[in-house]
Amino acid sequence: MLRIHFTSADLIRVRFLSDIGPLMESWFSLTVLRAGTAKGLFAPWTRNVKINKSVRLLAALTALTYPLDVFTVVGDAPTPEEGLERLQSARTEHLREELEGFDADVPLPSWTRNLASDPDLRRNFAAAVHDAHAATVAPYRTAMRARTGAEFAARGEEMLLHGVEHLLASLHPTIGWDSMVLSVSPYPHPTTDVHLNGRGLVLAPSIFCLVPVPSFNAFDRDASPVLFYPALRDPGQALAIWRRPSLEPSEGGAGRSLAALLGDTRAAALEFLASGCTTTQLAVRLGVSAATASHHASILRHTGLITTRRQGGSVWHTATPLGFALLSGHDLASLASSKWVGGSPDEQTTGR
Repeated sequence: MLRIHFTSADLIRVRFLSDIGPLMESWFSLTVLRAGTAKGLFAPWTRNVKINKSVRLLAALTALTYPLDVFTVVGDAPTPEEGLERLQSARTEHLREELEGFDADVPLPSWTRNLASDPDLRRNFAAAVHDAHAATVAPYRTAMRARTGAEFAARGEEMLLHGVEHLLASLHPTIGWDSMVLSVSPYPHPTTDVHLNGRGLVLAPSIFCLVPVPSFNAFDRDASPVLFYPALRDPGQALAIWRRPSLEPSEGGAGRSLAALLGDTRAAALEFLASGCTTTQLAVRLGVSAATASHHASILRHTGLITTRRQGGSVWHTATPLGFALLSGHDLASLASSKWVGGSPDEQTTGR
C-alpha cells in the first residue's frame, strides 16, 4: 500500500495536469500491451495497433502496470520532439537513477546497461521511443486529449462543488481517503509512507494508465509528487477515441472536415485548447503572434467552442463541451440541437 500524508497546506496545493504529454501516454500504452489487456476498453486499439520492432524493444521497460518512470525526465512535453530533446539532454545521473530503481524490481535487458552514459545508445533509444509513439498514440492523440480535457473540466467542477477531499476520495476505486491520508492499494512495493510537507500533489489523468501510478522526482525534493490515474472508464468514452483516426489538420478524413469548417490554424488551436492554455502559450504552439492567437481564440469563443477566464495576470482558454465533442468526432448536425450548444459566448470573459 502507498500512503500519501497531507497537511492543510497540501490540500490547497492539489492541482491537475490536464495533459501528461504524448511520450508519457506512449509509455503507459506499452503497459497495456504487456499486460495483455486485449478486451474491454482497449480491445479496438489492441486489434489495430501496429506492434513494430521499437514497441517490442521498449515493452521490456515496463513491469505489468508500472512502467519505467520517464516522467521525471521528459515531463509533460507537449510534443514528441520536445520530449525526446529533454530525454537526450537529461543528466546521466538522473537517467541512471531511474534505470537502477526500476531494475531493482524488474531485471532490465542488457542493452540498457550503458543507456544513461552512451550518447549513441541514447539517440537510438530516443528514435525507438519516437517510433513507438507513432505506432501507439499518434493516430489517436487528438481524441485522447479531448477525453483528458473533458476529465479535467469535470474534476475541476467536482472540486468546486464538493471540495478537494471529496475529489480525492472519488478519483479511482483503488484510492482511499481517510484522516488526511490518501491510500493506493494494491501497490507493488512494501507499505510506503510519503509525507508531502507542503509540496502538494499533482493529479494527472491518463488514457493508458491502468491503475493509479505515482511519480517521485528524486532529483528535485521540492517538486510536487505526481499521481497518474485512469481517465478512461466506460465503453462510450473508449469508442469515441478508438473509432476514428487523429484529427490533425494535416491528415484526411474527419480532421480535414474540421479544418475545412474552421480553417487549418483555428482547427489546430481548438486541439491545443482541449488541454487548456493561455493566449501566449497558444501563440507559441501555433507559431503566430500573440495578437493573432487572441483573434483566433476570440472567434472560437464566440462560436461556443472554447471558454475563457482570467487567471491571475493571464487569460486561460479551454474547450467547451461542444468543442470537445467536435474534437471527438461527433456529427456536426446532431450537435446543433444538442445540450452542448448553450449559453451566450458574449457572456464569457474576453481579453488576452
